Amino acid sequence: SDLRAGATTLIAKRVNDNTYNISKSGDTVFFVVDSNKNIKQVHGISTDFMTTGYLGTVDNGEFYLDEPELDEFTVTLEKGDTLVLSTDFIETEFAIKDFINTDFGANINFKEFQSKHKADDSTFISISYI
Repeated sequence: SDLRAGATTLIAKRVNDNTYNISKSGDTVFFVVDSNKNIKQVHGISTDFMTTGYLGTVDNGEFYLDEPELDEFTVTLEKGDTLVLSTDFIETEFAIKDFINTDFGANINFKEFQSKHKADDSTFISISYI
């Protein structure tokens, strides 16, 4: 029988003060919010059930790895901005706004958030302008 496993990736590499190169694959999201809690930039929100991440398969004892094309971005934060990288438990603009209201995850109740939006893996990092 075939065995399959998939993975998504989301990497932000700091390349300069407040500038990040972002590389993403699969069901991952990033967004930038200004000091007035307005969404300035967003990539990856989707309610699709498909993913274009890495896919490893074992077929008749042979291992195969499908590697996705990576989406790449450069983001420069301005004073007061926050960059959020997340798995797709944040997948709508409504969920983004609710996440912002948790003080960017500092005061998040995962059970409540997931029951309101999506029960899924919940991984995130919030990066503030420095």
